[in-house]
Amino acid sequence: MIEEFVKFAKEEIAHGGPEPELAPIVWLTKDWSDVDKVWAAGVYCSHHVVPSTVAILQHFPKPQPVIENEAVLAEFLIDHWHALPVRNEMRSHRMPEKRLKCLFDFAVYALEERWRHGNYDDVWNDSIASVKYFGRYVAIKYMEFLRRMVRPDLILGDVRAHQAWSVREGLSLLFPETESWMSDREDNTDETIEKVESRATALIEDLKHHDVNLSHFDAQVLLCEFKQMTRGTFYAGKSHDEEYDFAKRVETHFQIPEFWEARKALFPHHILKELQDGQTNAS
Repeated sequence: MIEEFVKFAKEEIAHGGPEPELAPIVWLTKDWSDVDKVWAAGVYCSHHVVPSTVAILQHFPKPQPVIENEAVLAEFLIDHWHALPVRNEMRSHRMPEKRLKCLFDFAVYALEERWRHGNYDDVWNDSIASVKYFGRYVAIKYMEFLRRMVRPDLILGDVRAHQAWSVREGLSLLFPETESWMSDREDNTDETIEKVESRATALIEDLKHHDVNLSHFDAQVLLCEFKQMTRGTFYAGKSHDEEYDFAKRVETHFQIPEFWEARKALFPHHILKELQDGQTNAS
């Protein structure tokens, strides 16, 4: 099974992963202020969809106006609701009032600038406490945004194993002898979490011998995806295909040329639907 994971990891990396959705947001905001970058990351983490993020940032590129007139954003969300999709895992964000609250809290969080201070766990805990309808799963991605955008010292040093069911189930596939306790959702004792983290770190070290170099962030993403792959619900490059489909929905209300530009600049052209069959763009 390790050989299968190595093959999958290499394929996903070749497709710009893991978590290729982060790169376009980082690329598109590279010349923005730190506060605006943190806001943009929050907009993404309120949707988990790059085209929806781009559409909102076109109209609300800065957090201050959101705080000054929340009703404008509320009206915008209602008017364009069906053209601002979220991923399936963002269940609470399928309700306008909850997505609005999450976005508003991210605007406040960006402007307060507490993210400038503290270590990884300090910022992690503070972000979750500061933003409503924002949990540990998305917080991992948000912290990676902060690392890439404004706080390069915020490096994830573990796989956040506490209640990380997908990560643990992915690990149990690679180490079947651990399945009885690795996948036990009732077991979140300190001893078990320590054993999970030890296995994950050992995996990261072992993969170096297979020419696969992963951070802990990369590892936890790939382990979740690998579990899905074994169940037939994921394949290398799936994220790009999903983003293409989301973009077509967003384009029923918006023009998002910067989204297509970012994809073309960042990812291998042969994996992008909009550049297949001789097409030059997706519009």
